Amino acid sequence: MLRKLTFSVLIFVLSGGVRAGRYEALLQRLDRAADMWDRDSLINVHDEVYEYYQLEEENEARVLLGIADFWLSSYYWNSDRDSSKVYLEEFVEVVEEVPEEELTSDDLAFLGYCYNTLIPLRGFTSAPSLGKKSSDAFKRARAKGPDNPRVYLLRGISVYRRPKSFGGGAGKALPLLNRSLELCNDDKGPVKWGKRVALVHKALALKDLGREDEALSVLKSAVAEFPDFGWANSLLARWSERR
Repeated sequence: MLRKLTFSVLIFVLSGGVRAGRYEALLQRLDRAADMWDRDSLINVHDEVYEYYQLEEENEARVLLGIADFWLSSYYWNSDRDSSKVYLEEFVEVVEEVPEEELTSDDLAFLGYCYNTLIPLRGFTSAPSLGKKSSDAFKRARAKGPDNPRVYLLRGISVYRRPKSFGGGAGKALPLLNRSLELCNDDKGPVKWGKRVALVHKALALKDLGREDEALSVLKSAVAEFPDFGWANSLLARWSERR
C-alpha cells in the first residue's frame, strides 16, 4: 500500500513538472512571437495554446490564452478591427463559461481588459454595459489577487485608452502602471508576464503627459532589460530620431 501511494505521489509530482515546463515553453514562444511582432508566429502559438486549454482547461492554460489573445487583438488593432474583435470575444466567451469559484485574478483581469477594449468594436452604445462589466471584473480581480501585477497592468492600459471625458487618460493610468511594475518584482502568479508591456505603456503615458525625458529613460530601461522586444526598440528608434 505504501509503495502504491509513493508511486502515485511521484506520478503527480512529475506530471506537475511536465505541465509547468509546458506552460513556460509556451510563454517563451509567445514572448518571442511578440518580440518579432510576427502575425503567423503569434497565430501558431495561439492555436496551440487554445488546443491545449481545450484538453486541460486549467488556470495556467487560460492565462496563456489571455496573453495570446491580448497580443493578437493588439496586432490587428490598427489594421483589421474585425480580427481584433475575434480574439477579444474569444477570451470573453471562454471565461464567461468558467464557474465563478474557479475564476482566478488573472482570468478576471484579462476579462476586464477585453470588456473595455471591446467598447469601440461593439459600438459605443455598448459603453454603459461593457464599462460596468469591466469595472466589476477588475474589482473582483483585485479582491482575488491584490498583489497581482497583471491586475494593475491591464486596468492601467484600459484607463490609458479610455477618453478623459469618461475618466481615462495618461494621468490616471500612470499610478496603476507604476504599481504593476512594483509588483512585478515579486510576482507570485503561476504564469509571470507583463513587465515589458508595463514599461512601454508607462513610457507612452509619460510622453502623453509631456514628460519626454522620463519617457525616453523608461523606454531605454525596457530595451536594456528586454533587448529583443521589437515594440520597445521601434519606439525608441522613432523617439530618438525626433530629439
